[in-house]
Amino acid sequence: MKNIKNVLLILLSILLIAVVIGGFNWVRSFENQKVFQQSDIILNQIKSVQKLITVEGYFTELYTHKDYYKFDISPLRKKALVRVKAKASVGVDLSELRPYTNPQAKTLHIQKFPKPEILSLDHSLDYYDISEGTFNYFSTTDYNDINKKAKQFIEEKIMNGEMIVQARKQSQNILETITSLVESMGWELVVDPMP
Repeated sequence: MKNIKNVLLILLSILLIAVVIGGFNWVRSFENQKVFQQSDIILNQIKSVQKLITVEGYFTELYTHKDYYKFDISPLRKKALVRVKAKASVGVDLSELRPYTNPQAKTLHIQKFPKPEILSLDHSLDYYDISEGTFNYFSTTDYNDINKKAKQFIEEKIMNGEMIVQARKQSQNILETITSLVESMGWELVVDPMP
């Protein structure tokens, strides 16, 4: 009887070691998992720009999206909490500047001094707390709409906020610098009214 217990104990030990080794190999098989990723980058266009960034702003926005069918109950509702991080550059497009000179009168005329505008807006979205109902779920179109609306909110904030005011002040400073440079050469700067 004692021999049978020893043989069973040895067999159980061997079985336990086999299970541990098998489990270890099974876990290692996930570590050796092959992932294939591919990216094709196509350069569409290169063009020269004459833009002057005068103000940069950094934004963090919490955007909540929620919609439902007729009743605001769980099976019919979907919602998402999205954090939007953005960097905006505001300035002037100098390609719109229309200068011309009158050498006899020693005047430099600027026909059109550009107004400040959003030159670039880079943003990223982090989705938190996405919940979908049984009959209402997020589609690719929904995610694209959330992205578009979040960007629109930031653009509105920029256009109605302090960044545009600061960019106008910077544009005035640039105009004053140009005036000083022109006057230091014995010329006069004339900003023509808009036609």
